[in-house]
Amino acid sequence: MSGNDLFDTRLLVLIAAVALTSGCSAATHEGSDASASERTIASSASVPVEAEPVAPAPATSGPVASASSSGPRCDAAPRAAVVPLRELSIDSVPALNATPELPVRAVAPASLEAFPAVSEDGSLLVALASDAEDFSGRSVERLRFYALPSGRVESTFMLHDERADDAAKSPKERAHHLRELETAWSQAKSQLARSKWRSLEKGAGISGSECEPWATSYSHDAASQRFRRFEIADMDTALQLGPDGRVASLQVRRVVDGKVVSTHTHVTFPAVGSAFGHGECGAITGLEAAFITPDRRTLFLLPQAALGGDSCAATLQLDRVKIVTLPPT
Repeated sequence: MSGNDLFDTRLLVLIAAVALTSGCSAATHEGSDASASERTIASSASVPVEAEPVAPAPATSGPVASASSSGPRCDAAPRAAVVPLRELSIDSVPALNATPELPVRAVAPASLEAFPAVSEDGSLLVALASDAEDFSGRSVERLRFYALPSGRVESTFMLHDERADDAAKSPKERAHHLRELETAWSQAKSQLARSKWRSLEKGAGISGSECEPWATSYSHDAASQRFRRFEIADMDTALQLGPDGRVASLQVRRVVDGKVVSTHTHVTFPAVGSAFGHGECGAITGLEAAFITPDRRTLFLLPQAALGGDSCAATLQLDRVKIVTLPPT
């Protein structure tokens, strides 16, 4: 073999070795990227991120297509949800502070899952809240009925009030307190039994949209899980808060006849805090939860607030709820 032939052979072997090494390196990097992506997805399940989500390719037929209407869709107008009618009841369990002398009851946690809900004829909305008094942490559980579309409070039933439990000192006071609670439970169940109900759909806070015309700057506050923008019932909804922390502009984008239609509604929230007898305090900073009725006409908003220190006590959840009737498109 000549010197030139030997040189050519060594050169070919070197090229092949470099190519093989590059291929292994690329495969290793691809595996590393996949692992990093999986870790990011796992962490984003509990903490919202600011990046725009990648929209999955829409299914055109079959069960996947029919089940893929959880977010805003660019190709169809919002449809009323098919939510089954059901009878609602509230189960009870012994309260944590129950004693033989004061056998008070609390709402069973599973009973909370069906609320809020709207009546069969759409005239009433009902909400059940298991809450705690600010600072003291004492349990307060109430069932509240609202008239629709006005959002006016129709009735409220106190099912458990640890504050009143503590105040009932004598046997006579305890007996009177128990009678009041049993009456509230009986009346609440009777009111629920007058109709069948449909549960409301819960919205999800987002930081982007799969529909380009709907891109806005509203996003999560990852530290507190509050949000000002959310997807709900094929709609993209943004809450822009005013400087006083009470008045907001609610912007809703929907697709109607293939076009994006935007509507604005001014919303004034109730007070979110009390300055211990010295007026109102606190400001709304986002939403803890947002729900919509199956007919897509009414929003049930639970705001989240910044109270500003120990001189401001948060109001109970049902006292700061805002019910909003959406304008027609």
